[in-house]
Amino acid sequence: PHIPAASPVAPGYVLVYAPEHPGAYKSSSRRGYVLEHRLVWEQTHGKPLDPDMHVHHINGIRDDNRPENLVALTRADHQRLHAQEKRRLNQQSRP
Repeated sequence: PHIPAASPVAPGYVLVYAPEHPGAYKSSSRRGYVLEHRLVWEQTHGKPLDPDMHVHHINGIRDDNRPENLVALTRADHQRLHAQEKRRLNQQSRP
């Protein structure tokens, strides 16, 4: 089953019940669920995603889990990318 993710997972993400997945949540409220975008990335690339890797939604839409919209990044690269996007948006909003 699919459920929309709620706090502490940011709103907009989709969780999928996959209790045997090594990345499944262990907490009682989400036990056995995995973020769908991580599953899609793994299925598309035919290999497990390192737990330290982040999956970025290229178009920024958190529930758009099409393979062509997902890219795996290190945490540092993911943070850097979001910082660049934020700077770009701030510059565009200036008169």
